[in-house]
Order: sequence, then C-alpha cells, then structure tokens
Amino acid sequence: QDLKEPMKDIIQTAEAMKASGNETDVEAIKSSVKVLEGYIKDINDQAKADQKNLTLRLDQLSIDVILDDARLVLQAQAKQRDIRLQFDSVNPPTLAFFDRERVMRVLSNLVGNAIKFSPKHSKVVVKVRSDQQFVYISVADSGPGIPEKQLGEIFDHFWQARETADQGAGIGLAIVKTIVEAHGGVVRVESQPSGTTFTFSLPRRRPVGA
Repeated sequence: QDLKEPMKDIIQTAEAMKASGNETDVEAIKSSVKVLEGYIKDINDQAKADQKNLTLRLDQLSIDVILDDARLVLQAQAKQRDIRLQFDSVNPPTLAFFDRERVMRVLSNLVGNAIKFSPKHSKVVVKVRSDQQFVYISVADSGPGIPEKQLGEIFDHFWQARETADQGAGIGLAIVKTIVEAHGGVVRVESQPSGTTFTFSLPRRRPVGA
C-alpha cells in the first residue's frame, strides 16, 4: 500500500497535466517519485541492517540543512492534503554528525506519516532542541493518535495499526528506528487522541569508532 499510493498520485497527476500543463502538477509528480525512491531505499537499508551490513556516511552538518531538504521535498505532499508544514529551527544553527541522505529519509517517513494521518487544514510541526550530547528533532501531528497498547509494536517491521492499514505506514517506522540507532541515537513516541509526536536524536560529537 505504501508503494501503491504515490504511484496512484503520479498517474492521476500525469493525466491532469495533459489538460493543464500546470507547474504545480510537475512538482507533485517529482514529490511522489521521491517518496517511491525513499521506500525502495528503506527496504534495501533494512535488509542491510538485518545482515549487520549497514554503513553510514557521517558528516558534521547544520540541522537546518536537513530541515530545508525536508521542506522542499514534502511541501507538495502537504499541499495536496491541505496540511500546513511548520519548521521551527534554532538560532544559531546546531551542528550534528549524520548521514544526510538517510536522515532525510527518517524525516520524510515521520513527516510523511504525520501529513497522511492529520485532518485537513491542520498543521504538522517540526521542532529542534539540543543539549551537549545530542540534537533532538520532533515531528508532531494532529491525527487520531496511536492506542497505548500498540505503542510497543509500531517500530516492528511492516507494522500497521488495524484501523489505518489501508493507508500504509508499514515500511517507514522500522527503518526510522534502524537508521537513528545506527547513528547512536534513539527514537521515541508520545501519543494522545489529539495527536502523536515522534522525537529522534542525533549525536553532536562524532560517535566512537565511526
């Protein structure tokens, strides 16, 4: 289902372009293709991790770099669903050691899910905070929340809540946990009926042995 949805978006948008030639439609297609590419990479990375063969490329970068990447990639998806994206960075920008391409996929999965499960005309908020050891990035939505009894299962491979199984969200959370923990960080979730917040951490110092 995760793969089918962006494919459906591509087909529908391409059909609309025949008549309109609207630049917005072009950006929607690009966004859907990027989502598909991310899912394929997620599956490959999870297979590598299962075989203890996942290698990261760590660079010391500003967190704002990855927030800007996410904003560009996800804006079209949010607009399609009438969701407003709000990115709250910190000033001065905070540096961390991370694999830019893979952490981008972590954000894409978390923000993409938040968009998918939020009601129309609501907003998804991405916030950053830090301490001496880690930078913490949180993604909060206004969706229906996750039942407490299911919170312990959500990072399992291909897990889906029964109530929302037709909407996907089965691929992303397992690889989110895998990528974050490969960086030496952790990912946590807090959920209420008024919304869910995922928070993950990235190291401010190069991990030992990296």
